[in-house]
Amino acid sequence: MSRFAQTSDMPPVRLIELGTEKPEESLVPVKPAVVGNLRSQRIEQFLTLKNLAANTRRNYERHLQQFGLWVNKDWHQVTMHDLKRYKTYLESGRQLKQGSVGAVLTALKSFFSWLKKAGYIEENPGVAISIPVTPETEGKNLELFQVEALFAALVGRKTQRRDLAILCLMVYAGLRAEEISNLNAGDYNGVEVIIRKAKHGSVGRVPVDEQTHAALRANLQLRLLDGEGEIAEGDPMFASYSPRNWGQRLGYEGIYKMVKVLAKEAGWPDIHPHKGRHTYASQLIEDGMDAFLAMTLMRQRSVKAFEVYSQRVRYRTAKAVFLEGK
Repeated sequence: MSRFAQTSDMPPVRLIELGTEKPEESLVPVKPAVVGNLRSQRIEQFLTLKNLAANTRRNYERHLQQFGLWVNKDWHQVTMHDLKRYKTYLESGRQLKQGSVGAVLTALKSFFSWLKKAGYIEENPGVAISIPVTPETEGKNLELFQVEALFAALVGRKTQRRDLAILCLMVYAGLRAEEISNLNAGDYNGVEVIIRKAKHGSVGRVPVDEQTHAALRANLQLRLLDGEGEIAEGDPMFASYSPRNWGQRLGYEGIYKMVKVLAKEAGWPDIHPHKGRHTYASQLIEDGMDAFLAMTLMRQRSVKAFEVYSQRVRYRTAKAVFLEGK
């Protein structure tokens, strides 16, 4: 017997041609790549970076999510025509009031402006979309959605911390642009702003809310960094960062220009600094404050001049009650 012959205790030999045997398939299933909802992710990024007030954030999120569901496109595919169709849908389909339509479009314009700045889209479809103007909007004070749009336009500016404090003083404390320019670092004691130089001698003290307090503290911290850790009480609270006037007091013209840039970005180029003061006065009356107490905070001496705010608020309240009965 040949020594190569098979024996009963040896397994049979199986010849395999190289390259022809198929590898065994893996028994472990391969999961497909999970693709996140980029639309929602971009909205979350936007809201986080904007650092909006809680109520404003909720409104913006609702407006953006609703538009996303309606348009059913990726953000880079949205066109100006889509936004115009959505505006028509809000006005005719949902029959929203012009103020409500304006609030939605403000959120959308701010969002697409941010997407463009962040590099997520090449063209901003919201540039040519106009915000509807109502009789109330044409008044001296700003509507809530206009205020929100101004604050939203601050994000990404090199002077964001400084400009935020200035805008807060205008809208939430009623200071005039020139009064803001004249403020020194020592004119804020953590509770109120001291006005030492003002129009018609209307000097005094103005308490500030938490948002304004936080903005003022952030600005003063920035000023400390500018002064290498030191700042005197007589140093300007707000400094210019233009190459020509770096570190000097920010003047009225600088504040006016800043507000006009924000106004254009927000979609209302006619907004000027003094509208912040009108807004503050109207809000005090709407919140139920006695007119004479509101005049004290405004440092307003003329009862006749201040009556304009009271009349306007009374009309809006009466109009709302009348329409509720219809």
